Amino acid sequence: ENRSLTIKLRKRKPEKKVEWTSDTVDNEHMGRRSSKCCCIYEKPRAFGESSTESDEEEEEGCGHTHC
Repeated sequence: ENRSLTIKLRKRKPEKKVEWTSDTVDNEHMGRRSSKCCCIYEKPRAFGESSTESDEEEEEGCGHTHC
């Protein structure tokens, strides 16, 4: 008897996970009664870059309410 076995290999899907930096602010347990903000995110800036520059183009269409 001559039997053959076919084995198909599949690439593992990478685990999806979120990693936070040590300076990330937890908005859920800050003692607030209510908040319409879903997140607090400050885009990292280059040294000397002004924090008052508008980033409105990048925030459009995200569907989130920003503080």
